[in-house]
Amino acid sequence: MTDTTSRQTGELLGTLLHAGEAWRNWRALLALCATAALAVLVLGVGSAGAARGNILLTLFASFVAIGVLLTGVSTAGVLLMDQATGAVQRELRAALTDGLFCALRFVLLGVGAVVLTALYGLAVSLVLFLCKIPGLGPVLYAILFPLLALASAFYLAACYLFFLLAGPALWSGASLRQTLARLYTLILRKPVQAAIAALMLSLLVFVAGFVLFGVASSGVFFVTGLSAAILDFGPAFGPMMSHGAAGMGGSALAGMMGAGLVYALVGAAVFAVMIHGSCGIYRHLTADLDFSEAEATLDEGMRRTREKAAQLRQEAERRARDAQEEVRRRAGAARAAVAERGTGRQTPDDPAPPPAASDAPDEAPRTEAEAAACPVCGAAVGPQDAFCGQCGHRLTASS
Repeated sequence: MTDTTSRQTGELLGTLLHAGEAWRNWRALLALCATAALAVLVLGVGSAGAARGNILLTLFASFVAIGVLLTGVSTAGVLLMDQATGAVQRELRAALTDGLFCALRFVLLGVGAVVLTALYGLAVSLVLFLCKIPGLGPVLYAILFPLLALASAFYLAACYLFFLLAGPALWSGASLRQTLARLYTLILRKPVQAAIAALMLSLLVFVAGFVLFGVASSGVFFVTGLSAAILDFGPAFGPMMSHGAAGMGGSALAGMMGAGLVYALVGAAVFAVMIHGSCGIYRHLTADLDFSEAEATLDEGMRRTREKAAQLRQEAERRARDAQEEVRRRAGAARAAVAERGTGRQTPDDPAPPPAASDAPDEAPRTEAEAAACPVCGAAVGPQDAFCGQCGHRLTASS
């Protein structure tokens, strides 16, 4: 067991030490440098728009620059994966096409990660609301704060590891579904090895970036000092600090873009090391893994999810149809009731109309004015008369 671990560690170190061989792949370097330079130029256009108050142009330029960078990184990743696997190097145009599709898949993974992070942040916020309970809140906060901090650190580290290995999985030709299945299997079976490999690669890239950017910065500062004296754009840096790009002269803005190109080229060299190193790590960690079972499990889970979604959709459609039928039934009943009322037919639910005055019984009590005349012929009658002397109409009920 110890010999196997030592051998695997030695292979991992050898893989990381060979990450610098990415600089031998001129196609990958060309793709990174060209897209980095183009992104800087696009951002320069966005800065010019910001100087004129055109915020929409700045936002559009920023999105375009991000898309260009992702395409360049994916193109270089495809080429460096070919180099890491020993495959025949594909042409730059084919690599650019494949890299564009890989970049789109990477964006989808990024959107999913953003949604998952938002849900995680919402869950943490709900937990923190419990810490507002009077009296008990500070005690809960003292307990929950370290737990939430450690959980958040673990979550962010897992996201970094996921995206560090997601690129090589996509560049190797895996689909989005296969990438998820492979990364799930890899992190589930080799979490410690993957974390150590990512840490070692991050340290290597940090050291390489620190050295390369330090050397490049020395050259940039040297040329900037001479340019400030010769081209006489030194006073423009004062307005630049207070007014941003709007306070810069033409030479100062050109110098800023030139420095950006220098740092973009250096960044391309550093990214080439990181991409080649991540490809080597992915191949090293997945050499003895079988992903067929994980992919089959993921397919089964997706099939069940689709069936459940179809069942829920059918149930929702059935309930909607039932609700529509109930609405139509009630509307029909209401129309029938209105029609019956219009024809004068009394429905069981209708209240009985009050009796007409002519239908009132003769025995109803009469006032003194009514008792002075017969209600039929109008002849005068006395208050004690039971019948009208003229027409014989009964005036009061017999006792």
